[in-house]
Amino acid sequence: MEMIHKVVLFGLVVFGLGAVDAWACSCMAPGTVQEQFANAPLVVKARFVRSEEIETKPASDRPVWGPTSKAILQVEESFKGRLKMGELIAVGQGNGGDCGMMFAAEATGESFLLYLGDSKDSPLGLFGASICGRGGNLKRLLVDLRYLEREEGLRGRTMISGVVHEPNDDGAANVVVVITGGGKTIRLKTDASGYYEALDLPPGEYRVSVRLAGKRAVSNVFIAPAKDSSFGTYVQPVSSGASVTVAPERIAQVDFHLNNVP
Repeated sequence: MEMIHKVVLFGLVVFGLGAVDAWACSCMAPGTVQEQFANAPLVVKARFVRSEEIETKPASDRPVWGPTSKAILQVEESFKGRLKMGELIAVGQGNGGDCGMMFAAEATGESFLLYLGDSKDSPLGLFGASICGRGGNLKRLLVDLRYLEREEGLRGRTMISGVVHEPNDDGAANVVVVITGGGKTIRLKTDASGYYEALDLPPGEYRVSVRLAGKRAVSNVFIAPAKDSSFGTYVQPVSSGASVTVAPERIAQVDFHLNNVP
């Protein structure tokens, strides 16, 4: 018999329009992985196994915003919380307007990084992951994975890290990343996955830019945290760089998305 643990869906935004219940999701760009890890009771890497319909109550008794299906995932690694490797979890799938994460059939067998909420307030007793957070398909969360694998060793340290993405969203290898601030300049190269990082930087303002060869340019940059905010932001730079603030004992993220120039 399968042991399936369950947790709550969070990130719901509700709008009442007269006698009609309208449901919509409005998200800010997420903050850093450090903040998401601190705020989430459970953090796991899990493989999507299948979707199942939910055994619903009569329509008059069930929440109008609740999910109608659930995704079954198997925990591959637990970074925080009580869940163990090999356990099956049931995640309520979003209905398109409730901020819940959805799992497509094409993603069967793929790994996801999930920042999970608490089950005690869930009317259906399901695990829940919000699309407003950093969770999602592991292929797009390399910065999170690199941090979570070393979370204990990174506590109390400063860091700027990120990924340089090719136009098809793959990582761009061997791109030169230049970090300027604190009276010095650091030059790095992205690894085979497009990832880079600089540790133990003095707190302060930094300029992060990329040096591109060939017909490529920066289309947009993701920065977390944004200036004077705990959220992240996307910007369209006029050059190949962006500015970010490194606070004491905190990390910052700067991702670059490239496009091809004719």
